[in-house]
Amino acid sequence: RPPLRFPPGGEMTFYAAEPLLKTVGSNLALMYPAEQQNDTKEFMDKLLEHLEVELSGTTNPDLVSTTFGATIAKVKTRQHDKKHISRNPEYQSTYTMTLIVEGHDSVESALKANFEPDIHEVDDEEDTDEAGKPVKYKFEYRTLFAELPSVLCIQLNRFSYDYGRGVPIKHNHRIEIPEVLDMQQYSEVGRGAVYKLKGMLIHMGATASSGHYYSIIKSRPADGEDPDSGAWLKFDDNRVSELKADEIDEECFGGEYVGQQKDTYGNLRHVTREKGWNAYLVFYELDSATAPPPLTKEEREASKGEGGEPEKKDGEEEGEDDDEEEAPIGPDEAVAVLEAQAEQVQTANEKLWRRALLYQPATLDLFRKLIAVKLFAAKKAIGPVLMTPELARSLVRTGFALYERAVLHCEDVAASESDLRAWTTVLVSLFSNDPQSALAFLEAISAATKGEEGEATAAAVAAAGPNGWEPSELIRRAVLQKGAMRNVTEVRDSAITLITGVAKGLAEVNMINEGPGFSQMVKRLLDAVEVVVQDADVLDGYMCLFLELAKSPALRPKLLSCDVAAYLAHIYLANLSPAPEYTGDDAAAIASGEPLPKLPANTRKSIAAMYSHPLHNYKILLQALSAVLRSATPTEVFAAMPPLSRRLLNEARLLTRLVDKDPLAGLKTIVPEPPTPEEEEAMLLAEGWQKHAAQTGKIFWSHKRRKDTSTWERPKPRKHTVNELEDLSLKAAAPSDLLLVSLALMDPSMAGSVCDALVQGVERSYPNSRVLEHKLTVLKLLLQCDGDEHHEGRVQRVAEQLNAQIGKLREGEAIEVRALKNHQKCSRMEVLVKAVQELQDTIPAFVLIFPKGTLDWFLVRYLYLLLVTCYLSEDDPAADAACRTC
Repeated sequence: RPPLRFPPGGEMTFYAAEPLLKTVGSNLALMYPAEQQNDTKEFMDKLLEHLEVELSGTTNPDLVSTTFGATIAKVKTRQHDKKHISRNPEYQSTYTMTLIVEGHDSVESALKANFEPDIHEVDDEEDTDEAGKPVKYKFEYRTLFAELPSVLCIQLNRFSYDYGRGVPIKHNHRIEIPEVLDMQQYSEVGRGAVYKLKGMLIHMGATASSGHYYSIIKSRPADGEDPDSGAWLKFDDNRVSELKADEIDEECFGGEYVGQQKDTYGNLRHVTREKGWNAYLVFYELDSATAPPPLTKEEREASKGEGGEPEKKDGEEEGEDDDEEEAPIGPDEAVAVLEAQAEQVQTANEKLWRRALLYQPATLDLFRKLIAVKLFAAKKAIGPVLMTPELARSLVRTGFALYERAVLHCEDVAASESDLRAWTTVLVSLFSNDPQSALAFLEAISAATKGEEGEATAAAVAAAGPNGWEPSELIRRAVLQKGAMRNVTEVRDSAITLITGVAKGLAEVNMINEGPGFSQMVKRLLDAVEVVVQDADVLDGYMCLFLELAKSPALRPKLLSCDVAAYLAHIYLANLSPAPEYTGDDAAAIASGEPLPKLPANTRKSIAAMYSHPLHNYKILLQALSAVLRSATPTEVFAAMPPLSRRLLNEARLLTRLVDKDPLAGLKTIVPEPPTPEEEEAMLLAEGWQKHAAQTGKIFWSHKRRKDTSTWERPKPRKHTVNELEDLSLKAAAPSDLLLVSLALMDPSMAGSVCDALVQGVERSYPNSRVLEHKLTVLKLLLQCDGDEHHEGRVQRVAEQLNAQIGKLREGEAIEVRALKNHQKCSRMEVLVKAVQELQDTIPAFVLIFPKGTLDWFLVRYLYLLLVTCYLSEDDPAADAACRTC
């Protein structure tokens, strides 16, 4: 157990709470894990409860109860003559006093309301009327302190529940906290005392369901100094700063403040907001000069026991003398205890300093530069340094150990993309010099660390001696970031770059197949699919890793051979995937040898439970799937694809979902380069901004279509919308970048399925919708791919499908057509004709099969019906008559 007190003059500036949190997390029944968000009052109560139990067998068994516990007396008083009728003392085991602060502006006001007596009119057993019946009088029932605690902890209950909206709320109004608190009026006569403010715990958060805790504590002065001269210190995680006395109001009382906010046009205006940071727990210490004498043992035991008989402690036998006290320890034993405590504190200080020095950006940057210099000198054979296998292995182990155990855990370095990129570059260079270590690294990050398999791995590492790599949780902790309180994108991207760089290096020297490392890593990832899909953030890291691996042409065949394409398609379909019900020789995955597991639906209930929205948008997944299938010769990819992947990728459910939900799947989003100052000024002028020169020569801007928009600051041009970025990406994309096009180019049978799905998807679209534009764009890009022998077959298939669908609608005899209303028939006919016209304008081969002018009848019949349907829905007789005349 880590020490909770330190000797005077110790080097420890703050307490490292990780060991304490591990102990607490395994013993306290908290609502959430100890290192995550918990209510601080609940945490404190449970911690003190367990501490009181642990101290029961020591020399200070009552340390917690005498410090935080109190004895209260429930007093009944007759109102008209103030006569005390009864007094029932009772020991109070709660460690905090909760005050309802809603409607109060100070702690004194909340205290007064809390101790307000309850008045009831009841029978007085001492007084009777002429008939001998008890007389009814009003009695005051009050709760007073009979013995005050040494430390008074007050909870300012700022949280409540809004039953109208069904949400928890927080009251951030101002509550004044006195530095001196007089408890005389809330105690029995002669038992009151004065408390002095010693600390506050602050909740920083605008709502009741989130936030951050930090403490403000008054330091204890040195011996001989004024007891009230201590400084106020702010403890925020591992950052400690001093506060001035006039800053306490700003930090702790709550209320409102005036801030600045930019409006739509960039002008600053002053707004009043609530302070989200305010005191939640307040700690007062008893002033010894005003403290009353303690209760006698008989009085305290009488308040604890029932029927005047003291309670017996656990393990206490009948006949034992209650007055017998434990004998004090001897001088030698006391010295031994102190020496053991000093040694424990010194060890903790050494660990703290090692941790504090190692987790400094400057220290880690120095280590990286030393490794880089050593690597450069060995490569160039400068001086006596040569890149021997032992040196390469030592540099790799040292560099990766620092990266995994220090760099990724240093907050300043982990948040810096440039620092992480520098570390990744050095590590990839190290692994390129030692392919054997690279193979061992891939095995280590895919090895099991828990259970029987983890024990077997540890035994194998021990048997390998100094050359064995310990199992690493780099993928779980850095890539997937499973169990993390918040995801750090920079850490995830850095770890993915490292793993991908190592795998690429092995592929370049044709050593990727020499060990089980890469295949084992891919298999581990695929086996975890059921767990990964339950968390959107974890799935993001999962997909990003596959995407980066698939970008390497040398690694794609390995991914394809492991049925990665089938797994990605299976995740995309979720509960709609038919793969778990497959039977036959092509039903089992190569990686596991079993059918794919059944996955849950990709939806979760919203807070209001009114609708369902996707857990994940699958954009990265579709990019990864497209990258795995990308090749200069798609037919070779289809030939090398395992049977399960072929079967699942040709499923009508998959193609229909892609066409309806993600027709542009696989498209790389282009981020435009920032404009030059000249281009930016031209964009501003095109948007309506005008540049003027004031009399002083200073430049200001105004908008010619908006009033009151003059500003001295140079406005920013309008950013590209999502639709504009999509259009730019489509212009720059090659046809094979789109997943649907890649699938169609692999095999004639798959091309037929894709063409059918696209035509049916076009028919289901609304006219003039953006989804229709996307589907037609994909269809045109597919038919423009004329570099293979199946081009004419694809054009013929699309023309036949369009002609068949138009014929069905025109005849109107099919069952599915009969079920459509007139406006639905017109809408479908309109989009099909539009598709034919656009293909006739862009695909020369399509005109030979479907000549222009074939659909002129559409303008005579269906366009008239469309106009009739639109005007009849307006309830306008004049328009209706004009439409019928036309």
